[in-house]
Amino acid sequence: VQESYICLKILFMIREVILEALKKRGIKQIELADHLGINKSPLNAFLKGKGKISMENIEKSFLFLGID
Repeated sequence: VQESYICLKILFMIREVILEALKKRGIKQIELADHLGINKSPLNAFLKGKGKISMENIEKSFLFLGID
């Protein structure tokens, strides 16, 4: 139970960091989705906490958005 709570907390933090970077840089979700080569819907669902994206796409998002 503790491990799944930690995983959920980490995913929440990842979503928040990506959302903040999008806002700060004035980048739209559709632009990030295009960069990742995915539709906007799965990205939007992930950012709302209702879906998943791959770790590879999380890493690509961080690189695209300049997140260290």
